[in-house]
Amino acid sequence: MSPSSQHIFEFGDFRLDADEKVLWRGTSVADVTPKAVETLLVLVENAGRIVSKEEIFGRVWPNSFVEEANLTHHVFRLRKLLGDTEDHKFIETVPKRGYRFVGEVRERNEPVENKSSAAATLTGNLSPTSFRPGFVPITAITLLGMTVLAFIGWKIYSAQQQKPVLVQSADVPTKPLSINRITNIGKVGGAAISPDGKFVAYMQNHTHGEGTLYVRQVETNTESKLLTPEARFFGSLSFSPDGGAIYYISFDDRDKKGALYRISVLGGQPTRLLEDVGYMFTISPDGQSVAFFRKEPELGKTSLVTAAVDGTTERKLLTRSDTEMNFGVCPAWSPNGDLIAISAVDVSAKTRDDGSVLNLYTVATADSTVKKLSEEGLSDTGKMVWKPDGSAVVLIGDRGRSRGQIYEVSYPDGKLSRITKELSSYGHYGLGMTADGKTLVADVFESTAQLWAIDANGSTKTAEQLTLGVGDGSRGLATLSDGGIVYAARTGDDSDLWIMTERNGKREGRPLTTDGYYEGEICTTPDNNTIVFASDRGGDQHLFRINQDGSGLRQLTFGESFDRAPSCSPDSNSIIYASRRGDTTYLWKISVEGAGPVQISDFEADAPSFSPDGRLVACVIPSDNVINSATISVISADGGPPIKSFPVLPFSWSYRPPHWSAGGDSILFIKTANMVGNLWEQKLSGGEPKQFTDFKSESMFDHALTRDGTKLIISRGKFSGDVVMLKNFL
Repeated sequence: MSPSSQHIFEFGDFRLDADEKVLWRGTSVADVTPKAVETLLVLVENAGRIVSKEEIFGRVWPNSFVEEANLTHHVFRLRKLLGDTEDHKFIETVPKRGYRFVGEVRERNEPVENKSSAAATLTGNLSPTSFRPGFVPITAITLLGMTVLAFIGWKIYSAQQQKPVLVQSADVPTKPLSINRITNIGKVGGAAISPDGKFVAYMQNHTHGEGTLYVRQVETNTESKLLTPEARFFGSLSFSPDGGAIYYISFDDRDKKGALYRISVLGGQPTRLLEDVGYMFTISPDGQSVAFFRKEPELGKTSLVTAAVDGTTERKLLTRSDTEMNFGVCPAWSPNGDLIAISAVDVSAKTRDDGSVLNLYTVATADSTVKKLSEEGLSDTGKMVWKPDGSAVVLIGDRGRSRGQIYEVSYPDGKLSRITKELSSYGHYGLGMTADGKTLVADVFESTAQLWAIDANGSTKTAEQLTLGVGDGSRGLATLSDGGIVYAARTGDDSDLWIMTERNGKREGRPLTTDGYYEGEICTTPDNNTIVFASDRGGDQHLFRINQDGSGLRQLTFGESFDRAPSCSPDSNSIIYASRRGDTTYLWKISVEGAGPVQISDFEADAPSFSPDGRLVACVIPSDNVINSATISVISADGGPPIKSFPVLPFSWSYRPPHWSAGGDSILFIKTANMVGNLWEQKLSGGEPKQFTDFKSESMFDHALTRDGTKLIISRGKFSGDVVMLKNFL
């Protein structure tokens, strides 16, 4: 092909640029990941021919080990984007052989000058991040392919240097962003980087095997363990401004509310500085002070506190009652020391339609003046840092169904920009930036989940894998009286309901919902198989119901609340669920028709589950800190105080319902140790819980007993946390 022409494939309303690897729909760039575009290109180039999965792996993921589920996911997303239906398909699956592109393809070479002119007229149709050089998704099944990211970014960048740039925006970096993995052990996080970029620190919590702190020299790739492993949890980490020390928050039996420590980057004895500091903190630019949030539950207040690093001169910079404002967890000190950025919920403000409730504010360190930084909201935020020139706050955030991505909020105009757009998510506790603002470190969390069936007695010897998806059941599953299974299937940011049934001895799965909303946390009624689930399609997360055939969608709960974890009664008449209103979660009861919501607990409780006879409900009373265990309690289905309580459940940020045994004499719950998830059984008669299943690997996300009581359906798979470095950020 002549260097003065561009290779174009056209099909339907789409145009695929083979050289720049960009897919256009009409006059706009299609919202699709680079790997999906490369997969589509392989199929289109071989239109009409069966392309084996091995050939696609060799082209799209060369020299990498990639699980088949990753390819299946990309093909699913491509079909959804292209609008494939039973009657009209672009991509055809050939069982046991591969895929074939069956759409009509027109191939041509387009002169560069004509293409450039056309691109210039289209510039106004693109968002600042529609064509951002160097962005490649990080997924659990591309762990070994991270080294190709810089090359892909360089190719796109080089192409842009030779042709007119499609997007003119200050958000587009002058060099391609590269993402490189710093660790590959799957159980670390809390990343921080020294100002000069020479050291990266991260931690490992004791639920993952041991609680310790690491530092890695970037140039030599040498890792050192700074602390002796102990039963401790960590909050956030941060380097001192001179890079000589690491500050960290640790929770243990002595400090159940968190204490701030300092340790030399070269190791040695740590120094305990401050107590009752919560989970995250920020250091002043001169390194002399820290800021953090401190809760006063007995007064119903939370304060933004500043203190000298030696523990003296504490000052409440800002205090708000819980009925006025709920603060996020991580403040961020500005480079000039004049401001501290915070995230907070204005309790009096209405939740937006996309579920976002948090706004960013600045607090002046001199006089405590509070100003809203941005009108654009987020549903949750994690660690935040300022750019060195004070032009923006970079943070980990959740927005809608996009969980755990990196955002930037410009200062002072408050413009919100999403920096990353990936299948994996970034952890809320890890984020660090070098003094020149060119390099970030963050935690990347990756997970896969599939459905498995085991014997109801807990034996794993005959365990059978039922699905091959990337996120099957991790956000909820339930069983039907006809032997079917309803589960939440994750595809990128979306979580849809799927149903698996058996016909003529063959299992078949099909989607019940295919929309842009979150659906999960499922229960089913025994009589007519009504499916009840949680969804954000109503703005706030509420409960909905749908029939087994996908018809009859109805909203059941309303109002200013966050509703989750429904449990259907054995008589099919009522639902008990958890509802968070303000900062506290209580149990509520409602009819299957949506009538008469009644609060049935006057104490904080979560994750309810009806007993087989419908007379009792098991629920979780959350732990008040990361050290203490949560409690599984049994209450009357009509409400009232706990009848029995068992403090046996490990601390979690989000609890899954414990489920009853078929006979109703015990409760099964998930417990994870050393990254391996198993079911444990607690007898109602008392005594210590006993391990019920004996899996040797992988995490467990949810479980449900079949209606005939013969099988347990389990969602289990891989979960990992590692540290990545993002270079050329500015």
